[in-house]
Amino acid sequence: MMTMIDEERLAVISAKIEKLMRLSTSPNEHEAALAAEKVQELLSTYNLDMLQVEKHTQNDPATRKDERLKGGLYKWQRSLWKQVAENNWCMYWSHRGLAKGSSYEHQVLGSKINVLAARLMAEYLEQAVERITRDAYNNVPQSYYSKAAIAFREGMADRICSRLRTRRYDEREAAKKAKAEAAARGDDKALTILDVDDAEKYANEDYRNGWAPGTAARKAAERKAEHERWIKEWEDQRAAEKAKEEAFKRDFPEEWAAREAKRAKDAEREAKRQARNESRRRGRWHYKDETRHSDYYKGYDRGNEVSLDRQVGSKDRKKLS
Repeated sequence: MMTMIDEERLAVISAKIEKLMRLSTSPNEHEAALAAEKVQELLSTYNLDMLQVEKHTQNDPATRKDERLKGGLYKWQRSLWKQVAENNWCMYWSHRGLAKGSSYEHQVLGSKINVLAARLMAEYLEQAVERITRDAYNNVPQSYYSKAAIAFREGMADRICSRLRTRRYDEREAAKKAKAEAAARGDDKALTILDVDDAEKYANEDYRNGWAPGTAARKAAERKAEHERWIKEWEDQRAAEKAKEEAFKRDFPEEWAAREAKRAKDAEREAKRQARNESRRRGRWHYKDETRHSDYYKGYDRGNEVSLDRQVGSKDRKKLS
Protein backbone atom coordinates (compact mmCIF):
# COMPACT_ATOMS: atom_id res chain seq x y z
CA MET A 1 0.00 0.00 0.00
CA MET A 2 1.07 3.59 -0.49
CA THR A 3 2.97 5.01 2.47
CA MET A 4 2.43 8.45 3.93
CA ILE A 5 5.66 9.55 2.22
CA ASP A 6 4.36 8.29 -1.14
CA GLU A 7 1.09 10.20 -0.68
CA GLU A 8 2.93 13.39 0.28
CA ARG A 9 5.30 13.10 -2.65
CA LEU A 10 2.39 12.51 -5.04
CA ALA A 11 0.64 15.60 -3.68
CA VAL A 12 3.76 17.74 -4.15
CA ILE A 13 4.41 16.60 -7.72
CA SER A 14 0.72 17.00 -8.59
CA ALA A 15 0.70 20.56 -7.30
CA LYS A 16 3.79 21.40 -9.36
CA ILE A 17 2.25 19.98 -12.54
CA GLU A 18 -1.03 21.84 -11.99
CA LYS A 19 0.88 25.08 -11.45
CA LEU A 20 2.94 24.58 -14.61
CA MET A 21 -0.09 23.70 -16.71
CA ARG A 22 -1.83 26.88 -15.54
CA LEU A 23 1.18 28.74 -16.91
CA SER A 24 0.91 26.75 -20.15
CA THR A 25 -2.45 28.40 -20.87
CA SER A 26 -0.80 31.80 -20.71
CA PRO A 27 -1.33 34.03 -23.77
CA ASN A 28 2.46 34.35 -23.79
CA GLU A 29 3.41 31.51 -26.17
CA HIS A 30 7.04 31.39 -24.94
CA GLU A 31 5.92 30.99 -21.33
CA ALA A 32 3.39 28.33 -22.32
CA ALA A 33 6.00 26.35 -24.26
CA LEU A 34 8.39 26.50 -21.32
CA ALA A 35 5.74 25.25 -18.90
CA ALA A 36 4.62 22.38 -21.15
CA GLU A 37 8.22 21.26 -21.63
CA LYS A 38 8.87 21.47 -17.90
CA VAL A 39 5.87 19.22 -17.18
CA GLN A 40 7.23 16.47 -19.46
CA GLU A 41 10.68 16.81 -17.90
CA LEU A 42 9.23 16.61 -14.40
CA LEU A 43 7.05 13.64 -15.24
CA SER A 44 9.86 11.59 -16.79
CA THR A 45 12.08 12.23 -13.77
CA TYR A 46 9.29 11.30 -11.34
CA ASN A 47 8.51 8.02 -13.12
CA LEU A 48 12.17 7.03 -13.19
CA ASP A 49 12.51 7.83 -9.49
CA MET A 50 9.46 5.74 -8.68
CA LEU A 51 10.86 2.85 -10.68
CA GLN A 52 14.32 3.03 -9.14
CA VAL A 53 13.69 3.98 -5.53
CA GLU A 54 10.13 2.86 -4.85
CA LYS A 55 9.60 -0.04 -7.22
CA HIS A 56 7.38 -1.78 -4.69
CA THR A 57 4.69 0.85 -5.28
CA GLN A 58 4.66 0.34 -9.04
CA ASN A 59 2.02 -2.39 -8.89
CA ASP A 60 0.21 -1.07 -5.84
CA PRO A 61 -3.45 -0.51 -6.85
CA ALA A 62 -3.45 2.53 -4.58
CA THR A 63 -1.10 4.28 -7.01
CA ARG A 64 -3.41 3.67 -10.01
CA LYS A 65 -6.37 5.70 -11.22
CA ASP A 66 -9.14 4.97 -13.72
CA GLU A 67 -10.70 8.33 -14.56
CA ARG A 68 -13.65 9.18 -16.80
CA LEU A 69 -14.22 12.69 -18.10
CA LYS A 70 -16.87 14.12 -20.39
CA GLY A 71 -15.65 14.95 -23.87
CA GLY A 72 -14.61 13.46 -27.19
CA LEU A 73 -17.59 14.33 -29.37
CA TYR A 74 -15.27 14.94 -32.34
CA LYS A 75 -12.74 12.48 -33.72
CA TRP A 76 -9.91 15.02 -33.48
CA GLN A 77 -10.51 15.35 -29.74
CA ARG A 78 -10.38 11.59 -29.23
CA SER A 79 -7.20 11.30 -31.30
CA LEU A 80 -5.54 14.07 -29.30
CA TRP A 81 -6.44 12.56 -25.93
CA LYS A 82 -5.30 9.10 -27.01
CA GLN A 83 -1.88 10.31 -28.12
CA VAL A 84 -1.36 12.43 -25.01
CA ALA A 85 -2.37 9.49 -22.79
CA GLU A 86 0.09 7.18 -24.54
CA ASN A 87 2.86 9.76 -24.21
CA ASN A 88 2.18 9.81 -20.48
CA TRP A 89 2.17 6.03 -19.97
CA CYS A 90 -1.60 5.73 -19.73
CA MET A 91 -4.26 3.60 -21.41
CA TYR A 92 -7.08 5.42 -23.21
CA TRP A 93 -10.61 4.59 -24.37
CA SER A 94 -13.48 6.68 -25.68
CA HIS A 95 -17.07 5.84 -24.72
CA ARG A 96 -20.50 6.93 -25.75
CA GLY A 97 -23.46 5.89 -23.65
CA LEU A 98 -26.27 4.03 -25.38
CA ALA A 99 -29.02 5.89 -23.54
CA LYS A 100 -30.68 8.84 -25.23
CA GLY A 101 -28.97 12.12 -24.38
CA SER A 102 -25.83 10.44 -23.07
CA SER A 103 -22.53 12.13 -23.79
CA TYR A 104 -19.10 11.02 -24.92
CA GLU A 105 -16.49 10.26 -22.29
CA HIS A 106 -12.71 9.97 -22.18
CA GLN A 107 -11.37 7.14 -20.03
CA VAL A 108 -7.74 7.37 -18.91
CA LEU A 109 -6.06 4.65 -16.81
CA GLY A 110 -2.59 4.88 -15.32
CA SER A 111 -0.70 5.95 -12.24
CA LYS A 112 -2.33 8.87 -10.46
CA ILE A 113 0.37 11.32 -11.46
CA ASN A 114 0.40 10.21 -15.09
CA VAL A 115 -3.40 10.42 -15.37
CA LEU A 116 -3.30 13.94 -13.93
CA ALA A 117 -0.58 15.02 -16.34
CA ALA A 118 -2.37 13.46 -19.32
CA ARG A 119 -5.64 15.18 -18.42
CA LEU A 120 -4.05 18.60 -17.95
CA MET A 121 -1.96 18.33 -21.12
CA ALA A 122 -4.89 17.12 -23.25
CA GLU A 123 -7.15 19.88 -21.93
CA TYR A 124 -4.47 22.47 -22.65
CA LEU A 125 -3.91 21.24 -26.22
CA GLU A 126 -7.64 20.99 -26.89
CA GLN A 127 -8.09 24.58 -25.72
CA ALA A 128 -5.15 25.70 -27.88
CA VAL A 129 -6.71 24.05 -30.97
CA GLU A 130 -10.04 25.73 -30.25
CA ARG A 131 -8.48 29.14 -29.66
CA ILE A 132 -6.40 29.07 -32.84
CA THR A 133 -9.37 27.83 -34.90
CA ARG A 134 -11.64 30.63 -33.72
CA ASP A 135 -8.94 33.19 -34.44
CA ALA A 136 -8.43 31.71 -37.91
CA TYR A 137 -12.13 32.22 -38.66
CA ASN A 138 -12.15 35.79 -37.35
CA ASN A 139 -14.07 34.87 -34.18
CA VAL A 140 -17.34 34.67 -36.08
CA PRO A 141 -19.61 32.26 -34.12
CA GLN A 142 -21.51 31.18 -37.25
CA SER A 143 -18.32 29.66 -38.70
CA TYR A 144 -17.05 27.85 -35.57
CA TYR A 145 -18.63 24.50 -36.48
CA SER A 146 -18.69 24.72 -40.25
CA LYS A 147 -17.19 21.86 -42.26
CA ALA A 148 -14.18 24.01 -42.97
CA ALA A 149 -13.56 24.81 -39.29
CA ILE A 150 -13.94 21.16 -38.24
CA ALA A 151 -11.51 20.10 -40.98
CA PHE A 152 -9.13 22.83 -39.77
CA ARG A 153 -9.26 21.41 -36.23
CA GLU A 154 -8.67 17.88 -37.53
CA GLY A 155 -5.59 18.97 -39.45
CA MET A 156 -4.18 20.82 -36.46
CA ALA A 157 -4.83 17.91 -34.08
CA ASP A 158 -3.21 15.45 -36.51
CA ARG A 159 -0.10 17.62 -36.69
CA ILE A 160 0.09 17.89 -32.90
CA CYS A 161 -0.28 14.11 -32.56
CA SER A 162 2.51 13.65 -35.11
CA ARG A 163 4.76 15.92 -33.09
CA LEU A 164 3.93 14.06 -29.88
CA ARG A 165 4.79 10.73 -31.52
CA THR A 166 8.06 12.18 -32.79
CA ARG A 167 8.90 13.46 -29.32
CA ARG A 168 8.35 10.07 -27.72
CA TYR A 169 10.28 8.33 -30.52
CA ASP A 170 13.25 10.65 -30.00
CA GLU A 171 13.12 10.05 -26.24
CA ARG A 172 13.15 6.28 -26.75
CA GLU A 173 16.01 6.44 -29.25
CA ALA A 174 18.03 8.53 -26.78
CA ALA A 175 17.19 6.01 -24.05
CA LYS A 176 18.35 3.10 -26.24
CA LYS A 177 21.63 4.88 -26.85
CA ALA A 178 22.08 5.62 -23.13
CA LYS A 179 21.29 2.00 -22.24
CA ALA A 180 23.81 0.69 -24.80
CA GLU A 181 26.49 3.06 -23.46
CA ALA A 182 25.75 1.96 -19.89
CA ALA A 183 25.99 -1.71 -20.92
CA ALA A 184 29.35 -1.03 -22.58
CA ARG A 185 30.56 0.35 -19.24
CA GLY A 186 29.33 -2.81 -17.52
CA ASP A 187 26.34 -1.10 -15.90
CA ASP A 188 23.43 -3.42 -16.69
CA LYS A 189 21.16 -1.89 -14.03
CA ALA A 190 20.87 1.61 -15.49
CA LEU A 191 17.21 2.59 -15.84
CA THR A 192 15.71 4.66 -18.66
CA ILE A 193 12.22 5.52 -19.85
CA LEU A 194 12.27 2.21 -21.75
CA ASP A 195 12.00 0.53 -18.35
CA VAL A 196 9.23 2.96 -17.39
CA ASP A 197 7.38 1.98 -20.60
CA ASP A 198 7.35 -1.69 -19.62
CA ALA A 199 6.70 -1.17 -15.91
CA GLU A 200 3.75 1.17 -16.47
CA LYS A 201 2.29 -0.97 -19.25
CA TYR A 202 2.29 -4.09 -17.07
CA ALA A 203 1.05 -2.25 -13.98
CA ASN A 204 -1.85 -0.79 -15.99
CA GLU A 205 -2.75 -4.21 -17.40
CA ASP A 206 -2.72 -5.78 -13.93
CA TYR A 207 -4.98 -3.03 -12.59
CA ARG A 208 -7.36 -3.16 -15.54
CA ASN A 209 -7.79 -6.94 -15.39
CA GLY A 210 -7.77 -7.26 -11.60
CA TRP A 211 -4.67 -9.45 -11.72
CA ALA A 212 -2.16 -9.92 -8.94
CA PRO A 213 0.86 -7.60 -9.23
CA GLY A 214 3.41 -8.96 -11.68
CA THR A 215 0.94 -11.12 -13.64
CA ALA A 216 1.10 -9.08 -16.85
CA ALA A 217 4.91 -9.04 -16.75
CA ARG A 218 4.99 -12.81 -16.22
CA LYS A 219 2.57 -13.42 -19.10
CA ALA A 220 4.67 -11.19 -21.36
CA ALA A 221 7.83 -13.11 -20.44
CA GLU A 222 6.05 -16.40 -21.19
CA ARG A 223 4.87 -15.08 -24.59
CA LYS A 224 8.39 -13.91 -25.40
CA ALA A 225 9.87 -17.31 -24.48
CA GLU A 226 7.23 -19.10 -26.58
CA HIS A 227 7.93 -16.81 -29.54
CA GLU A 228 11.67 -17.42 -29.27
CA ARG A 229 11.05 -21.18 -29.12
CA TRP A 230 8.86 -21.00 -32.23
CA ILE A 231 11.49 -18.94 -34.08
CA LYS A 232 14.17 -21.49 -33.16
CA GLU A 233 12.00 -24.37 -34.43
CA TRP A 234 11.27 -22.48 -37.65
CA GLU A 235 14.97 -21.74 -38.24
CA ASP A 236 15.87 -25.39 -37.61
CA GLN A 237 13.18 -26.52 -40.05
CA ARG A 238 14.38 -24.08 -42.71
CA ALA A 239 17.96 -25.23 -42.22
CA ALA A 240 16.91 -28.88 -42.66
CA GLU A 241 14.93 -28.06 -45.83
CA LYS A 242 17.86 -26.09 -47.23
CA ALA A 243 20.25 -28.99 -46.56
CA LYS A 244 17.82 -31.38 -48.26
CA GLU A 245 17.54 -29.06 -51.26
CA GLU A 246 21.33 -28.77 -51.55
CA ALA A 247 21.67 -32.56 -51.43
CA PHE A 248 19.05 -32.97 -54.18
CA LYS A 249 20.81 -30.33 -56.32
CA ARG A 250 24.13 -32.11 -55.87
CA ASP A 251 22.90 -35.65 -56.49
CA PHE A 252 20.32 -34.96 -59.24
CA PRO A 253 21.40 -31.80 -61.10
CA GLU A 254 19.26 -32.38 -64.21
CA GLU A 255 16.05 -33.02 -62.26
CA TRP A 256 16.79 -29.97 -60.05
CA ALA A 257 17.30 -27.70 -63.09
CA ALA A 258 14.05 -28.89 -64.69
CA ARG A 259 12.13 -28.29 -61.49
CA GLU A 260 13.57 -24.77 -61.10
CA ALA A 261 12.65 -23.94 -64.68
CA LYS A 262 9.07 -25.08 -64.06
CA ARG A 263 8.90 -22.99 -60.86
CA ALA A 264 10.10 -19.88 -62.71
CA LYS A 265 7.54 -20.42 -65.48
CA ASP A 266 4.71 -20.90 -62.97
CA ALA A 267 5.75 -17.75 -61.09
CA GLU A 268 5.77 -15.74 -64.33
CA ARG A 269 2.30 -17.03 -65.26
CA GLU A 270 0.93 -16.15 -61.79
CA ALA A 271 2.40 -12.63 -61.98
CA LYS A 272 0.69 -12.03 -65.33
CA ARG A 273 -2.62 -13.34 -63.95
CA GLN A 274 -2.47 -10.98 -60.98
CA ALA A 275 -1.58 -8.06 -63.24
CA ARG A 276 -4.64 -8.77 -65.43
CA ASN A 277 -6.91 -8.98 -62.39
CA GLU A 278 -5.54 -5.74 -60.96
CA SER A 279 -6.16 -3.98 -64.26
CA ARG A 280 -9.77 -5.20 -64.30
CA ARG A 281 -10.33 -4.05 -60.74
CA ARG A 282 -9.08 -0.58 -61.57
CA GLY A 283 -11.28 -0.38 -64.63
CA ARG A 284 -14.54 -1.48 -63.01
CA TRP A 285 -14.35 -0.96 -59.28
CA HIS A 286 -11.62 1.54 -58.52
CA TYR A 287 -12.75 4.84 -57.02
CA LYS A 288 -10.69 7.87 -56.17
CA ASP A 289 -9.90 8.31 -52.48
CA GLU A 290 -12.11 10.82 -50.76
CA THR A 291 -10.33 14.16 -50.82
CA ARG A 292 -9.97 16.15 -47.61
CA HIS A 293 -11.36 19.61 -47.16
CA SER A 294 -8.74 22.19 -48.14
CA ASP A 295 -8.89 23.75 -44.67
CA TYR A 296 -7.56 20.50 -43.18
CA TYR A 297 -4.12 21.33 -44.59
CA LYS A 298 -4.33 24.89 -43.31
CA GLY A 299 -4.98 23.53 -39.83
CA TYR A 300 -2.20 20.97 -40.22
CA ASP A 301 0.29 23.74 -40.89
CA ARG A 302 -1.00 25.78 -37.95
CA GLY A 303 -0.46 22.75 -35.73
CA ASN A 304 3.22 23.64 -35.71
CA GLU A 305 2.40 26.81 -33.77
CA VAL A 306 0.95 25.09 -30.70
CA SER A 307 3.39 25.25 -27.78
CA LEU A 308 4.73 21.74 -27.35
CA ASP A 309 8.45 21.15 -27.48
CA ARG A 310 10.31 24.41 -27.97
CA GLN A 311 13.83 24.46 -26.54
CA VAL A 312 14.56 27.18 -23.98
CA GLY A 313 17.61 28.49 -22.18
CA SER A 314 18.67 27.98 -18.57
CA LYS A 315 17.66 31.55 -17.68
CA ASP A 316 14.04 30.86 -18.60
CA ARG A 317 14.07 27.51 -16.81
CA LYS A 318 14.98 29.18 -13.51
CA LYS A 319 11.74 31.19 -13.61
CA LEU A 320 9.73 27.99 -13.18
CA SER A 321 12.01 26.34 -10.62
